[in-house]
Amino acid sequence: MLKRAAIASQVLVAVAVMIVLAVGCVTKKAEQPQAGPAPAPAEKKIAIGAEQWTEGLICSELMAQLAEKHGFKVERKFHLQGKELLHAGITSGQFDAYPEYTSSGWLFVLKQEPIHDPDVVFEKVKAAYEEKFGITWLPTLGFNDTYALAVTKDFAAKHNVRTCSELAKIKGLRFGAEPDFFERKDGYDGLVETYGFDCKKVQLEIGLKYKALAEGKVDVIDAFTTDGLLRVYDLVILEDDKRFFVPYYCCPIVRMDTLKKYPELRDIWGALAGKINEETMVALNYEVDVNKRDPAEVAAEFLRKLGLR
Repeated sequence: MLKRAAIASQVLVAVAVMIVLAVGCVTKKAEQPQAGPAPAPAEKKIAIGAEQWTEGLICSELMAQLAEKHGFKVERKFHLQGKELLHAGITSGQFDAYPEYTSSGWLFVLKQEPIHDPDVVFEKVKAAYEEKFGITWLPTLGFNDTYALAVTKDFAAKHNVRTCSELAKIKGLRFGAEPDFFERKDGYDGLVETYGFDCKKVQLEIGLKYKALAEGKVDVIDAFTTDGLLRVYDLVILEDDKRFFVPYYCCPIVRMDTLKKYPELRDIWGALAGKINEETMVALNYEVDVNKRDPAEVAAEFLRKLGLR
């Protein structure tokens, strides 16, 4: 009997210990602080550069506003003077992206010889930038802002010219251009070598050459294929039938480490691929240069037309 009593007593003690331990665990669990709300997702931040000229500001605004629509906080590092500052800014990481032109990168950054095939120059400049700078090129926005020869409609009709080859048959032309065009290797000298022009050179300030053409002070000028002033003066762009002028297709360029961090940017900016032709870019530039509208407003309006804003 004593043995049974001892065993019973031991059992009671063990049960009591288990109860105490269980109560202690529940108490400790109850004392633990409750977990707070889940932390907010990290803010997505990028910086975009832009050169101090109309087209660059419009295209950079398109990129900035698209990124903002998708939740990015965008720092605008705009109104930079010269491509050297743009290149230095993106390579040093001061900003992540900006719109660049294929032959600008190929000729003036990489210091290579001109390439006239637009697909070839895109692939080559893209590969070189990735290897040398850790920067990649996204598909072109669609327009080629290259040089062209422009004449008035009256001149084109009088001389029945539609191409540069037809224009070159006319001797003694007064050729108006800014000093840079007479000095660059993809400018006047190469044009003369390709087409056989026989012209009198007339140096003009870049902002005055369209007016000089309209007033009959020169017969032909170098122009940019997306310049809003083409619409102002209703000029005729002659076909570059020998493909002398190299392609300057506009593309977003982006630091590769930025794309690794935010891979969605590839699709966000890819939505603009092929959406802007030369005629459209002329119209956008015209709104800013002639109608004096803000580039941000013009960009926003265009994105709404595309259904992207």
